[in-house]
Amino acid sequence: MTTILTPDPLRKSVEAATEGKCTVLYTDKGLLTFMTIIPAFRCEDLAEDLGTGLHPAFIVGGREVTEMMIGTYLSIVQDGQALSLPYQNPRASINHDDAIKACIACGPNFHMMTNWESAALALWCMKNGLPRGNTDYGKSHSCPEEKGMVCEYGKTMTGSGPLSWRHDGTLAGVADLVGNIW
Repeated sequence: MTTILTPDPLRKSVEAATEGKCTVLYTDKGLLTFMTIIPAFRCEDLAEDLGTGLHPAFIVGGREVTEMMIGTYLSIVQDGQALSLPYQNPRASINHDDAIKACIACGPNFHMMTNWESAALALWCMKNGLPRGNTDYGKSHSCPEEKGMVCEYGKTMTGSGPLSWRHDGTLAGVADLVGNIW
């Protein structure tokens, strides 16, 4: 049975600390994963040449949704499931099919980020200021004083960089969108 919506003290504390911008979900195996909640936005709010109306990332199965959830951290794979956890060695060198399997193995309502979701987040960042990240073996090439905790091969531990490495510059933002792994 999926416990994805069961309230608990950890979820409540994460939501309170981030003013509702992050939450904790649980896989069907009971493993936790941290998610950033991205409120729906309109195309015209990002750029004039994108047209008008709700961004397609917020139209799921033909119906409009008010938000999307993106893993706050790059994933690790534990017990066959993709998990978004802080201060972990992010999974790298994984092919597309295996990444999809690890995401859907988490249970109903979990999926790998779609192209629409990825594009929406990228366009939002372009409009609001691009984050930096690990582009030089544990540090930002443009701001070398910005560093994360290196774990191996120049990768940094998930979410260990400064707030400028988060999509919105806050602790609740999606971490490590720039650089770090391939």
